Amino acid sequence: MRRSRHALARGGSAATLLGVALFAAAAAAAPPVAKPQPVDPAAAEALFEQGRRALEKNDLETACAKFAESQRLDPGVGTLMNWATCEERQGHIATAWQRWREALAQLPADDDRLAFARGRAAALEPRLPHLSITLRPGAPSGTRVQRDGVVLGRTSLGTPLPVDPGVRSITVEARGFQPRTFRLAIAEGEKKNLEVEPGEPLPLASGSDASASKASFRRSVGWALVGVGAAGVVTGIVTGVMLDAKNDEVEANCGPDGCNSIGLDAADDGKTLLVVNTIGWGAAIAGLGAGTFLVLSSPPASQGGFGLAYRSRF
Repeated sequence: MRRSRHALARGGSAATLLGVALFAAAAAAAPPVAKPQPVDPAAAEALFEQGRRALEKNDLETACAKFAESQRLDPGVGTLMNWATCEERQGHIATAWQRWREALAQLPADDDRLAFARGRAAALEPRLPHLSITLRPGAPSGTRVQRDGVVLGRTSLGTPLPVDPGVRSITVEARGFQPRTFRLAIAEGEKKNLEVEPGEPLPLASGSDASASKASFRRSVGWALVGVGAAGVVTGIVTGVMLDAKNDEVEANCGPDGCNSIGLDAADDGKTLLVVNTIGWGAAIAGLGAGTFLVLSSPPASQGGFGLAYRSRF
C-alpha cells in the first residue's frame, strides 16, 4: 500500500489541513482496500506525486489530469480524495461530489477517513446545480440529446441531474432535421429546466434537382444508344466487305452444272453474313436515330458543372 496515495493534498483551509492529519494517521493502521488488479502502479505513483506538487502550486488543471490518469492506471481511495479536492477547487462541484461518493463506496466502515469523506460529500450537496432537460412535445421519434458530449437516455430526460456550474452545452439531433445546440449557464445551487427540440427539417430535393437528374439519365441512355448504332455501322461495313468476297468465290466456283465444295461453303457463309449484315445495319439505324434524339432533346447541363470547372482551370 502506498501511503502517499492515501493522504489528502494540503490546501489553504482548516478542513484540508485536518484532512492531512487524518489521512496520515490512518494510513498505517487502515486495512488494505480491495481494488482491481493494478495496471501500472509505478506510473500511477509517479503521476500521483506530480499531481500533488501541481496542486500545491495551485495548477489545478494539471493536478486534476494527473490524478485522473493515476486513478486509471492503479485505482486508490487516496487518489480519489485528492482528485475530489482538486475538482472542488476548480469549481467542478458535481464532479467533486461524485469522486467523494466513489471514495465513500470503497472505504471500510472502521476507516478513520470515512467521517471526513462523508462530511465533504455532504457539504457539497447543497451547492450542486441540477438541470432537467425535456423534449418539446411533438419532437421527432428517435431524437437524441447530448449534454456536454454525454448521450442522455430516455429515463434521464425530465429528471433533475447534478451538473457542474458554468455553461452547459446541449445538442439535439434527429434524422431528417438540422442539429441544434443550446447553451445554458447555471450557477451553484441553481435548479433549471430546459425544453429542447432539433432544428429545422432538412430541405427535400428540389424540382430542379430532379429535372437535372432526369435529363442526365436521358443523355446517358442517348449516348449508349449512339454507341450501339456506331457498332452496328462497323458491323454492317465489315460484313458487307466479307459478303462481296464470298460472292466472288461463289461466281468462281459455281457454273451451269452446279457448285464445287468451295462454292457451296462460300454460299453458306454468305447466307450467315447476310443475316449479320442486316442486323448490323438495323442496329445502326435504330441506335443512331434514337440516341441522337435523346441527346439533342435533353436540357443542357448546368453551367455550374463541367463548364464552370473548365473555365476555372484557365
